[in-house]
Amino acid sequence: MGCGKLEAMALRFPIPIAEGAELRLVELRHARKMFALVEQNRERLGRHLPWVSHILTVDDVRAFLRGVIAQHRKNLGFAAGIWLEDELVGVVGMHQIDWTNRNVALGYWIARQWQGRGLVTSASRALVRLCFTHFRLHRVEIQCGTKNRKSCAIARRLGFRREGVLRGVQKLGETYRDMVVYSKLESDRE
Repeated sequence: MGCGKLEAMALRFPIPIAEGAELRLVELRHARKMFALVEQNRERLGRHLPWVSHILTVDDVRAFLRGVIAQHRKNLGFAAGIWLEDELVGVVGMHQIDWTNRNVALGYWIARQWQGRGLVTSASRALVRLCFTHFRLHRVEIQCGTKNRKSCAIARRLGFRREGVLRGVQKLGETYRDMVVYSKLESDRE
């Protein structure tokens, strides 16, 4: 085991997160469903997530999925769909794990009609638990736009500590915006 990687411990999916809801690894066969979900929520998601403007076709989603599948195979994290019964309603995932420093950043999004039901909080809670127990990471980070109150509220509900604001760090359209940084250490666990 190099750099703290847990090669021997298999990560098992699906992961139940709430009544009738679970996390499943994203696969290439989910590309059309994911694209449709992004299309239906493009305006709202695009207000906060710069990648939305780059997802213009199903092939763009396939390219994203190939990347996260390769990331998972290299033990550098994963992306999972939030499934309610057999409907894809959102995605949570890890940006590439930094094994040298044992830390990672998380990201998440959900379709408008499923907001406010605790699904992203439950999915993110499961993901944070995996970060500390399965991957044995030291630090987990969430960055949210300063104006994205709902995303910031999720970080706070998960017990993340607000560290500060990164000024002008994310380009969204033609403007740069500030991001709030939240973190949780393995010693902060509940």
